[in-house]
Amino acid sequence: MRKDSAGTSGLFKYLFYTVLLAAVMWFFLAFSPLGISERLDKYTQDLFNSRAGSWIYPTDRQQDVAVLLLTDEVVDAVLQGQWPAPYSFHASILDDLLVHQPRAVFIDFYWMNQNKPGGDYLVNVLESYRETQVPVYLSVPDEGWLEARWPELVGLVTPVSASVVMDPTDFIARSYPQEFRGMRSAAFAIAEDQFGISAAHRGALDIFWGTADNPLNQAWMQSEDEAQGSILGGLLQGFEGVETPIPYATTVFVRDLLNPVAETEDEALRELDEHLKDRVIIYGASLSGIQDMVFTPTRSILPGVYYHAMAIDNLLTWGSNFKASVPSRTLPILGSHTLLIFQAFVLLSISALVCYWKLNAPGEVASAGTPLADNSREHHPAERWFAGAIKTSVLIIVIVACVIQFFVLDLPVATWAGFLEIIGIGVVIERLNLIERLCRWPTLIHSCFCKLYKGEQDAQDDPQNVPTDRVSGAVRER
Repeated sequence: MRKDSAGTSGLFKYLFYTVLLAAVMWFFLAFSPLGISERLDKYTQDLFNSRAGSWIYPTDRQQDVAVLLLTDEVVDAVLQGQWPAPYSFHASILDDLLVHQPRAVFIDFYWMNQNKPGGDYLVNVLESYRETQVPVYLSVPDEGWLEARWPELVGLVTPVSASVVMDPTDFIARSYPQEFRGMRSAAFAIAEDQFGISAAHRGALDIFWGTADNPLNQAWMQSEDEAQGSILGGLLQGFEGVETPIPYATTVFVRDLLNPVAETEDEALRELDEHLKDRVIIYGASLSGIQDMVFTPTRSILPGVYYHAMAIDNLLTWGSNFKASVPSRTLPILGSHTLLIFQAFVLLSISALVCYWKLNAPGEVASAGTPLADNSREHHPAERWFAGAIKTSVLIIVIVACVIQFFVLDLPVATWAGFLEIIGIGVVIERLNLIERLCRWPTLIHSCFCKLYKGEQDAQDDPQNVPTDRVSGAVRER
């Protein structure tokens, strides 16, 4: 009977420790004390994107999107530095672009003033786009602006939002909204209209920035990047600085569109077709007078037009399974609670292994029944093997959980990076013996109550505390 009681008590203690440790880990996973966990999650995400992006992110759709970039060189040469440009200037560029038969065009400019020169020419060019069935998407500040300010463009362009979302803590553009002020964002509108990709229930897209080389850009751009060494070395080294690399998206300068350079005219047109034909073209600018720049998760500074290009590339690459904070798949029974239950299962599995190690490790209990000192345990061969097996099992569980969340549930790295931090938290908990201390509080409180209660009982039974008349009566009887 005593043996059965001891076994039941040990099982209860093991289960209690397991649940308590899982609750502590969940607290650190779900909340961010002092904001440290949140910042660490984002840093882990950026580092993973920068150092492992070329391995993780496929380049199958890299050539489906191209950026047509307007620079100071053209503005100075053609417009003598005048900006904003007249609409006749934009119309001539779009007219030359139409020759190369793009699949769709997104204009990343706000055309706020209808009365600038060249408005009629621009309308005529956009009518040519409609006749050739090349859709045009135009950035507008809010819903209803086009109808109220420039009704002539209604039916010729699709109004979309070009808003850029930057993290307020570090100003990095990691997220891409589905809509803004009642309008669809440019990338989601193009993906839905032209490619049938829709996932409104998943919310904002978490941009995974492509890091692979673009062969079309490398043909005429000089790379200043140095060899980064091994992935492990890069992860340990972190970020070394901010750079302006060769863009991931195919890039064509407006200068080369207006004045193509090649040995023959046919060769020049063929090269432009290679970069522009049947592609989604994003027409934007990189001008010294326009501060339209984004700070990317890979610690690069690029014109804002590449922000939209990368978002479209993400949608084309992953479809409706793009990376977002809402899982792309849920179990029929669990529904919206799938992620919560999955994380709880992972944390309980880790906690069960750690607590089993703490309570059953060889060399854990000395002959007196008290825990051995850390240095004694470290020199115990069986303890070293047992600890290594437990730690390896925990690491495997964490890796599998991260892989499932990234590749199966399509969650961004920042969502599951907390599991990697759990390993560090487990080390801290082990060193501080936090669980034992937490479990000791109920025992201490119970012991204090028992001592107080026993003290009252002893005080009542002490003859010195018996009333005087009762003592006197006893003496008199004697």
